Amino acid sequence: MLTTFMICTLIFFVAWVLTGTYIIEHWYHRDKHNNFEKSLLYIWGLVFVIFIDVPYNIVFGTLYFRQLPNKDGCGWTFTERLQHILKEEPVESWRWQHAYWICRYLISPWDFNHCGLGLGRE
Repeated sequence: MLTTFMICTLIFFVAWVLTGTYIIEHWYHRDKHNNFEKSLLYIWGLVFVIFIDVPYNIVFGTLYFRQLPNKDGCGWTFTERLQHILKEEPVESWRWQHAYWICRYLISPWDFNHCGLGLGRE
């Protein structure tokens, strides 16, 4: 049975993925946009970070990684959390392995080297 928490988490995740995909697609085609469209894209990116990425990190990231945001240098966005875990946690830890998997298979195919893995285009 779906709880309110699960539904909110799902909504945040879908919004995070769809908005991120929209921003990335427009970023790759940024040379074809005029200044007004670029301004709208940057404003939408800021709205995305403030209203989607930060709450997603606070809810999903905290529960999934069992770590409060901004604790021990872990940032407020989901990417900052992943980068922090990849840099500070030992490779054998479950947090590092999960953060690596998310970066490698969910983020890097769409936004190369977003987490700083240095994988490039594969």
